[in-house]
Amino acid sequence: TAHRMGEALDWLRCHSPAVVLFDEIETLFESRQLAGHNVSQERHAAMATLWQALDRWSEPHLFIFATNMESKMDAAMMSRFDMKIYFGPPTTDQVASVVQYWAEVFHEYSA
Repeated sequence: TAHRMGEALDWLRCHSPAVVLFDEIETLFESRQLAGHNVSQERHAAMATLWQALDRWSEPHLFIFATNMESKMDAAMMSRFDMKIYFGPPTTDQVASVVQYWAEVFHEYSA
């Protein structure tokens, strides 16, 4: 909600520096063209609260917005990002490495 977004931003102003990750940001900044009239007033208010706060933000924070659905993102919001970094899907070797790591961790801590 816009109220919760405001509370989170107020808390962040008192806790700096920080790295702030918003995952699945397309749920908040969904393309208005794609959503049509389905964007709820509350979600629109939360989006506006964050958008306006970021325009005035002066604290030493790094905001990271993550999505795997860029095509669903609002174009106006996307144009405001200072940098965009694209990651493709993981390779077979990368997946195997992660699985091997966690298999070792789980084996170490299993009963």
